[in-house]
Amino acid sequence: MPISQKQIDELKAQHGDTLIGVVVGIDDTFIFKRPSRADFDRWYDSDRKVAAARELTQACLVYPDRDSYIATLDKMPGVLMCNSGFLDAVVNSAGFQQGSVTLKKL
Repeated sequence: MPISQKQIDELKAQHGDTLIGVVVGIDDTFIFKRPSRADFDRWYDSDRKVAAARELTQACLVYPDRDSYIATLDKMPGVLMCNSGFLDAVVNSAGFQQGSVTLKKL
């Protein structure tokens, strides 16, 4: 399910410039927005890591629809938690990546 530039522009107009694209396989594109602090906290504080990861990424999904997202997870469940997968894309957009913060001695 490739996405057109027109669709990307419409999503940016609706959700802002903080969208992240993840391509699965050859051309299955998924677009996520940055998580809210409440959604991020719910994921981070959860003991149910896989279910919480699925809930967080679903809350941030803007393209395609939820059914396509679930169908992809049914076919390739590892894409949720793998390096550079759905969860990494979403939490890294919230600053959860190495290098987001620089410590300085004062």
